[in-house]
Amino acid sequence: MKENIARLINHSCMPNCFAGIISLEEDEDRIILIAKKDVLAEDELTFDYRFEVDQNDELKVPYLCGAPNCRKFMN
Repeated sequence: MKENIARLINHSCMPNCFAGIISLEEDEDRIILIAKKDVLAEDELTFDYRFEVDQNDELKVPYLCGAPNCRKFMN
């Protein structure tokens, strides 16, 4: 299995990147990450992993990203 460099991008509720989709050829799309602002070489790349909200508290995935607007959960 080939590893993808996207595995190195961490979650934040206040990310500096967002996802987009580009079409390369017919029936061939790619997900790309785009910086929301200038990113310095030493900056960590972050993306909001947010997935569908789960109303069942037992299934919530806790996460504390440290952002001022942190949701405390990924879902």
